[in-house]
Amino acid sequence: MSFLHPAFLWALPFALVPLIIYYLMRFRSVKVTWGANYVLERALDQLRKKLHLDQIILLALRTLAAALLILAFARPSSTQQNTVVAGSGTHRVLLVDGSYSLLAGESGRTRWDRLRETMRPLIATWPRGEPWSVCLLADKPIWIEGGDPALVLEKLTTSETAVPLARGLAAVQERFPDGNVELYLFADDQATAWEGVTNSAGTYWINPPLSTTANAGLTSARFDADQNLVGHPTRLAVTVRNFSDEPLPAATVELLLDGAFHGRESVPLLPRQERQVTFTVVFDKPGAHSATARLSKDALAFDNTLAAGIEIVDQLAVLVLRDPDRAGKFDSAGEFLQLASRAAAGLTVTIATNQPTRAALAAAHIVVLDGGCRLTPALVSALREYVTAGGALVLAADEQVPAPTWNSLLRNARLLPALLGVVRQEPLNGPAFQSLARSGFALSPLRAFEGDEDGDVTTARFYAWREFGALTDGATVLATFADGRPWVVRQRFGPGSVTLVASGLNGASNNLIVREYFLPLLVRLFADAAAGSLFPRTVATREPIRLRVAAAAGVRSVAFQAENAEPVSVTPQKRGDELWAALAGGWDRSGLCSFLIVRDNQPQRVWIGVQGARVDSDLTPLTPAAKAKLGAIEVADWPQLDEALQASRRGGEWHHWAILALLGLLVGEMLMQRRFL
Repeated sequence: MSFLHPAFLWALPFALVPLIIYYLMRFRSVKVTWGANYVLERALDQLRKKLHLDQIILLALRTLAAALLILAFARPSSTQQNTVVAGSGTHRVLLVDGSYSLLAGESGRTRWDRLRETMRPLIATWPRGEPWSVCLLADKPIWIEGGDPALVLEKLTTSETAVPLARGLAAVQERFPDGNVELYLFADDQATAWEGVTNSAGTYWINPPLSTTANAGLTSARFDADQNLVGHPTRLAVTVRNFSDEPLPAATVELLLDGAFHGRESVPLLPRQERQVTFTVVFDKPGAHSATARLSKDALAFDNTLAAGIEIVDQLAVLVLRDPDRAGKFDSAGEFLQLASRAAAGLTVTIATNQPTRAALAAAHIVVLDGGCRLTPALVSALREYVTAGGALVLAADEQVPAPTWNSLLRNARLLPALLGVVRQEPLNGPAFQSLARSGFALSPLRAFEGDEDGDVTTARFYAWREFGALTDGATVLATFADGRPWVVRQRFGPGSVTLVASGLNGASNNLIVREYFLPLLVRLFADAAAGSLFPRTVATREPIRLRVAAAAGVRSVAFQAENAEPVSVTPQKRGDELWAALAGGWDRSGLCSFLIVRDNQPQRVWIGVQGARVDSDLTPLTPAAKAKLGAIEVADWPQLDEALQASRRGGEWHHWAILALLGLLVGEMLMQRRFL
C-alpha cells in the first residue's frame, strides 16, 4: 500500500486520544457511600463483565474512527502499477521543444532551466536497462538513443527555429506505431507551437508557468549599405515589434558601436505593432565595424539583441569615361562629379578620355558611363571583365545615350538591369517636369531621403528622363519618380554591380547639382555600388558567409568565430592574387560573428552580423478551452509530475473505502453510546 499524501501519517498517534481520555477519567472517579449502596453493588456485579466488554468496544470504535480519519487525509492506494513497470517493454520518450521561446523567464530560471530540473529526477527513477529515447525538435526531429541519459540531457540546447509540436508528435507515432510508449512532452504553452495538435491524451506535458507573456523583439537591424566613406553619415534602421496583446508604452532601443554605447531611442508600440527606429552614425576610422542594437529587458531576452556589420573605406575612386571630342560642359558628367568631389572627403573623380586600360579600370571603385562616351564592343568587353572581377558600373542614361546601341551591346553582355525606352523631354524651367518620390526606399541605400535629414528630394526637377522597359531578373529598384516609374535600378552580377539611372548626372536637364542633397545622395549611391565587391556584412541565419581578402600576400590563417562559440578554421581559396574565404552553411544563430585574418604584420577582424527570423517570439499562451481539448496531463515541475505518475500507476485508490469505513464506525459508536443511556 502507498499513500498520495504520506505526511498526514505523522498524525496517527493522535488516534490514541480516546484511550488516553478514558483512563484519565477513570482515575478521577469519586465514590459516595449511601444507604442503597449494597443493593446497587450486587446489581452491578451481575453486569460488570458485560459493561466492561461494551466499554472496550466503544473505545475501539473511537480509536479506529480517529485513525481512519487520518488515513483518509493521507489517501491510501494499492502499490500495484497498471501502466508502466520495470521490464514491461514500454519505451519512454522525452519529446523536447528546442525552440528559443523556452528561454523566456528570468535569468537562471528560464523555462528551459526549469524543464531540465524536471528531467533530472525523472530519468533518475528509470530502472537500469529500460528503453528510452529523446526527440529534440530543432530544424527537424533529432532522435537520441543510447548512452547515459543524464549526459544526453546536459547536451540538449535550444535553437532559433523548431519544428511544430504536431510534427514532433507525428514523428513519435511513426517511430512507435504500436503505441507502447510513455511520452513526456517538455514544451511551453505557446499557441503558435501547438497549431495542428488536436489530441495528446495520455501525454505528460511539463509546462513551467510564466509570470508574463508580454514580449517585444528586434526583427531587423540594417545599415543603408554594407559600405560607406569615412566621415560621411550612414543610417542604421532597427525594427522593433510588439508580439503581445498588451500595449508597450516605451520600447527603448540602445545602440552600441564596436561595443561602445552610442545612443538610445524609445518608441511606443500598440499590440502587435512593428515600428522602425533609425540611428545616424558617422565612423571616423576605416575598416570593419559592428553595430549592436539592444532592446530593454522583457519576458524573452533572446530576441532583444541584433548585430549588423559595415565596412568603412577612406577613399572611393570614380572613373568617368568620356570621348576626347566631347569637351562640352554638358557632354559628360565628369566635370560636375569632379566639382562635387571637392566637397566630399574621400571621393576622387578621374576622367578617362581614351579607351581605359585594365589597370585603370582595376584601380577604380566605380566607373561612370553616360552619353559622353561612345559605346564599342571592345569597351563593353572590358567593362564586362571589370564588373565580373567585382567592379561597380554606373550607367547614367541621359538624353544623349543611343538607346538601341546600349540595349544591344550591354544587354548581350548582361550589363543592363533594364531595357532603355524613350526619352521624355520637356522645356527647361517649364511647368512640366518629373520629380522624385519619398517612398520606395525600404530596401535602398537611399532610404535616408524618406525624411528631410539631408534635404527634401521632392524638390528635384527633371526636364528630361528615360523610361525603362522590362527589368532584368534580380534587378532592384532603389528609387522612383513621383509617378512610380523607376529612377535608379541596381543589379548585382556576382561580386560586381551595375546601377542604372534614368537621368543624367551632368546637370543639363535637371537641378540635382544645385540641391543640398546631391552630395549625400551621390556618396550613398556610389558607396552602395562599390559595396558589390564586398560580400554582405549582415546576413540571415544559415545564409552563406563569405569574405574577399584584398591580397593573398602575408596571410597565414583565416578563422571564423561566433559569439559564445569556439573559432572554426577556414581554408581560403586563392583566386588570382586574392583569397576568398567562405562558410558555406552560414551560422545557425543570431549574433555578432567575425572572420579573423592573421597576417605577417598584424591580425585583422571583419565583423559579420547574423540575424534570424523571429518566428518564436510570440508567447501568447493557449486558451484554457484549447488546453482542455488536448487532453494532456499538464504539470509545472517535478513534484507535480511525480504525483501525476503515482496517481496514474496505482492499481486502485482506497480513499473512498476509508471514508465509508469511517462513517460505519461513527454509526456504531453512536449505537454503543445509546446502551449507556
